[in-house]
Amino acid sequence: MKKLGLFVMTLVLALGMTCCKKTNVDPTPVSNNKVYIELNTGNSGSRLGISESGSLTWSTSDKLWVYSSVDGLLGSISYNGSNFTGEVTAWTDKATLNFYYLGDYTPTSGKTLTIDFSDQSYSGAQSIEKDLANIARKFWVSASGDFQNVNAPSYGMPTYFTTTMKNQVSMGIFNTSDFGSGNVKIYAASNLKNQITISDKGVLSYGVAGTNLDSPSGHIITGPASEKRYVVLLPSDNVDVTLQFTSQSKTGSYEIGTIEASKLYTAGSHNAISITASDVVSSYVDLAVASDHVFSVANGKTVKFAQGNLVYDQGRFKMHATQTAYIWNETWSSHVVGGTFDHFAFGTSCWNNGSDCYMPYMDKTPATLGPTDGSSYYNLTGSYANADWGVYQFGMNTGTSWRTLTQEEWGWLLGPYNEANPGTNCRSLTNRFLKAALGEQCGLIIFPDDFTTTGIVGSYTYNVYGSGSISQYNPVSDEDWAAMEAAGAIFLRTAGRLVTSYEDYLVCPNSDGNYWASSNNNTSQAYILAFWYASYTASGGVKPQANDGTKQYMYSVRLVQDVD
Repeated sequence: MKKLGLFVMTLVLALGMTCCKKTNVDPTPVSNNKVYIELNTGNSGSRLGISESGSLTWSTSDKLWVYSSVDGLLGSISYNGSNFTGEVTAWTDKATLNFYYLGDYTPTSGKTLTIDFSDQSYSGAQSIEKDLANIARKFWVSASGDFQNVNAPSYGMPTYFTTTMKNQVSMGIFNTSDFGSGNVKIYAASNLKNQITISDKGVLSYGVAGTNLDSPSGHIITGPASEKRYVVLLPSDNVDVTLQFTSQSKTGSYEIGTIEASKLYTAGSHNAISITASDVVSSYVDLAVASDHVFSVANGKTVKFAQGNLVYDQGRFKMHATQTAYIWNETWSSHVVGGTFDHFAFGTSCWNNGSDCYMPYMDKTPATLGPTDGSSYYNLTGSYANADWGVYQFGMNTGTSWRTLTQEEWGWLLGPYNEANPGTNCRSLTNRFLKAALGEQCGLIIFPDDFTTTGIVGSYTYNVYGSGSISQYNPVSDEDWAAMEAAGAIFLRTAGRLVTSYEDYLVCPNSDGNYWASSNNNTSQAYILAFWYASYTASGGVKPQANDGTKQYMYSVRLVQDVD
């Protein structure tokens, strides 16, 4: 690309307007002076240089944003049917100018612009015209940045440039038709870039959403399965990138090599790449309720519990098939995008919750997790409900009815604990919970609203809180547990926790139980249900509303469904 030059002429000749001749013009612009620019894109009016057939053309709504390496954002120029024209703020002498086509994005002077490519789902008929136009408006960046050491213009005089806009993205055309009806997600074993950042001075860079991860891995949601799905990909410095496709029930892969800008990835002329989808092989089950029995969590509000603890399994949320199961050999190293684990840091549903996109496999992270506007931190409810593991479903955004209990609901269910008067302001059930040992499997049994001890043979001490006299787990016979479970009882296993101060293993996996609430406490802590064995603390017991759950620690999650 070449700059044709910076011409100084009268506005009578250039624009058909009157202007006095100037001598000894000071090349340094006065603040807020405007400069008229006319830019010829030099590529036959093409908005995009790659497509299945031909190119999309510029439309009169299209803008190019002009940045100066010294002064920042100068303004925008608009397409007039043949060229881009308009007035922008004058720039400092010897600056580098960058022109950007950003689709519908509108940058702000003095601020960094980040464009998120992680969710490219859209609806509508699949066709070159409609889908490529949609992509061009939402997920496309073209740029020209070859104008270096440009002299400052004279005030009010026209400035002419010519350039070929270069695409800063590539495009893949994928056939995901046999992945089912749900959203399809793409990720890579190595980093897949999924965001573009343009600095306040116009410098472009590629990144990965959630860059606070030790080993970040980007993802792209393509929308429902389709015979042809157009996806914008960002350049990668990785060699032999393998894109892995996953839906809630299918998986597939395609080796794409190094992703390059301005390149079309397709299996052949005008054809989509066919991805061979296969059923997800998993020893876990889809989300399901444990029984039809209900549990009160507030006045007039009841829930049903999930069948087992939540599991992240190779890119999707599942659950354990039994209430007693947990992954006993879980380590830090298992927390990867293709891993399997059942402990989670706070608010790690994969939703971009206000400042960062927190992945289910996050480990060794900063303590300030969860929904935030940068200064305040929020519960995983209301406007921030997508940060709840049961709602967003690891980026699939399926709108499920699952969620995590709040701190107040744990208290109503089990009875809030305090030294002076434990177990008050809660449901009136006599036998709310029992610290129990089912053979070698320790945990907390929670009873439904309609529970009675009919058919229970053993004698047990129920509702023991943090400083109660029964600190150990009560042995419960197989026969009694069978009767309790048949009556709708829930068992929360002591699955320990993963903490950043330990190297690579679970802490107290068969003595401590820690289950997240969706309630934030402060910058670094949230509420949990905690129960433990006496030998590890001053006294063993149960705290339904413990307020010291460290957000970066990984605890268990048991989801619930609201009952209408």
